[in-house]
Amino acid sequence: MRFTSKWLPLSVMSLISSGVFPVNYEIDKHWSFLAEYVYLKRDEISPRPLVKDSAKPHISHCCPTTVVLTPKNLLNSFDWESGGRLGLAYRPDTKSIYEARFMYVWPWSYTEVVKGNHTLSFPFKTNTFTEDYNTASQATANYNSQFYTFDLNYWRNSGVRGKDYFVISGIFGLRFFQIKEKFNIAFLNYTYSGTSQSNYRAKTLNDAIGIQGGFDFQMNPYSHFNLDIMGLGGLGFNRAYESIFLGDVNNTHIIREFTKDHAQNIVFADAEIKLGYEVVPGMNFHVGYQMFYASGLALAPNELSYNVNPLEERFNHTRYVIIHGILAGMNFNF
Repeated sequence: MRFTSKWLPLSVMSLISSGVFPVNYEIDKHWSFLAEYVYLKRDEISPRPLVKDSAKPHISHCCPTTVVLTPKNLLNSFDWESGGRLGLAYRPDTKSIYEARFMYVWPWSYTEVVKGNHTLSFPFKTNTFTEDYNTASQATANYNSQFYTFDLNYWRNSGVRGKDYFVISGIFGLRFFQIKEKFNIAFLNYTYSGTSQSNYRAKTLNDAIGIQGGFDFQMNPYSHFNLDIMGLGGLGFNRAYESIFLGDVNNTHIIREFTKDHAQNIVFADAEIKLGYEVVPGMNFHVGYQMFYASGLALAPNELSYNVNPLEERFNHTRYVIIHGILAGMNFNF
């Protein structure tokens, strides 16, 4: 009994020190500040026709070559836009992290002009109700898209991040994001009495909120170096709004003008891969790549209806977006 009572505590301490039992080490820096620069591209929109030119050749049983402008043309011309992400995390111990992050991206925008000889038209199902959209000489389209996101997360770590060779972290939290868009297309006609320009405009706003969960896999193969691979997925609700205006005869004749809103289920995902280097204790610089996906959205170009019936108030809220690009930033622990 004396032998057992003497050596049992020593044996347990030996097992703990050898790593058989996990140890929740104390940490002296409980807060972490994140600052990142992001450089992102906005992708994915349906290639639906917006402007046709009757002077272009049309080949039967093939894709209509009369189409000279689609939303895809403008989206492909979007530049890569800068943005930033700030974050603050609290670590009560090595196993838990409470985190808040906010990311904002400068709006993507592009304008394209198409010219013709009284041969341009918007592809309405019938041209009976419109004048400026039938035989225009110029069409000018402008597309603007804006995005930001905010999330709150709880991390549960299998080991000591930044120290152990391999650490798996489970992540659970809440996310809010907003995608706001404007699309305007103007058809210009030259008439005997002067010029006549009419606009078809759409504005959409997506306010989405949902729960998310996923994992982060971190490797620390060398001193001061670490690799993180993170994947999150979520479900939620999107409160989508749209505002439509369709004018004719120099916008003196209003064919359609209304505002609608709709609640829609959404699916979203977020993925990152980052390579970091600890310059000094408590300060880590990193570079990486990230991608954000969301579906169940109302996008402005898709709200332009081909039906000019004033009573036809459609709402297309089934589209999706992909926002992706590179990032660079630092973590400062204090």
